Amino acid sequence: MDKARTLRDFIKLYNPRSLMQVKLDNHKIKYIIREKKKGTSNLIIAKNMGISTRHVRRLWAKYKNTGQLPTMGSRGRPATKTISDEEVELVLAEYKSGGSGVGRVAKGTSGQKHKRAQRI
Repeated sequence: MDKARTLRDFIKLYNPRSLMQVKLDNHKIKYIIREKKKGTSNLIIAKNMGISTRHVRRLWAKYKNTGQLPTMGSRGRPATKTISDEEVELVLAEYKSGGSGVGRVAKGTSGQKHKRAQRI
């Protein structure tokens, strides 16, 4: 019996499902807020949703402060900004005047400006 208990505890601790990240969409966030309004404890909500109690508290605090449902930010690298017509004209004018274009335009600026000019 003692061996079975330790095995059960081991499975609880190292359960692969418990290590997975749960993506919360608006429907799941609405459920969390609805349950908190009913008075359900953070632990029960967290276990039902597969997230930490801290995350439940964080969502509830955002809801209480703003009065609106919290939204989840998008994951991954932000999309690159489009190059404006003004930037294109600046680089092309410098290139036509006999300069290298990219080097002179981006001189003294950060590497980001140089990369943007390179894309033109």
